[in-house]
Amino acid sequence: MRTFLIVLVALLIAVPLGAQTYRAQVEETGLNLSNEYSPTLTGDLLTVYFTTDRTGGVGGRDIWMATRPSLDKPWTKAVLVKELSGAKDESYIAVRADNLEMYISSNAGSSSTYVNDLFVSTRAKVTDPWGKPAKATALNSTTTTHTEDDPTLRADGLEIFFTSDRTGGSGAAIWRATRKDLASAWGTPVLVAEVDTTSTEHSPAISGDGLTLVYASTRTGGTGSSDHYICTRKDLSSKFGTSTELKESNTTGWDHNGQQSVDGFSFYYCYND
Repeated sequence: MRTFLIVLVALLIAVPLGAQTYRAQVEETGLNLSNEYSPTLTGDLLTVYFTTDRTGGVGGRDIWMATRPSLDKPWTKAVLVKELSGAKDESYIAVRADNLEMYISSNAGSSSTYVNDLFVSTRAKVTDPWGKPAKATALNSTTTTHTEDDPTLRADGLEIFFTSDRTGGSGAAIWRATRKDLASAWGTPVLVAEVDTTSTEHSPAISGDGLTLVYASTRTGGTGSSDHYICTRKDLSSKFGTSTELKESNTTGWDHNGQQSVDGFSFYYCYND
């Protein structure tokens, strides 16, 4: 079974972004080689990071990146981001729009392959190497058997969503935290209760403006075993409204690990064939 990176592109028509519809899914053939996961793009859409177990890494799943000179050009050959890749698995990632902060879900330091924590790496400018990832302590559960996965950042870096099976949700659920500014610590994570069900909710993907949330769920009534759903809120202090299936992105398999582009016109995600 392979995991592929896919992109959806919104139709550019004169209606609000929330009312856009997506074109058919297109495989990112230039990036797919082995099992690719968790694509995340910088704000200018010219750099993509993803995780993969392809040959040439240093652990199981490592962080790789590719660039392109403009939106109408193909991606360059992907290269390993050595300073962010370790002997264990870097599974799911999210880069801040300015390419200066990266959140990583990894089992580094865990006694279990299946228990991840969130780590963070920063740098002062994009020409600098990434700093050594450190645990994002404020975001992680204090219980060692709980796992944190699938980070996604609002464009300004002041809100983060992620998946966790910590106490308080109905199993694996979507949580969020905010901070006052980039120099401040994250506040206590809270459950995004309006999207929580007794099924598994995972792989949140927040839009650049923070008003549209795409996530995956195993709830009944979808196209496959795990499908994408979409919901919106009127402002950053409001709850998200009713979720609907994002059918354009769903297959009969397992759809997951999406990230919206900052401009809202593309959605990169993974599916298992």
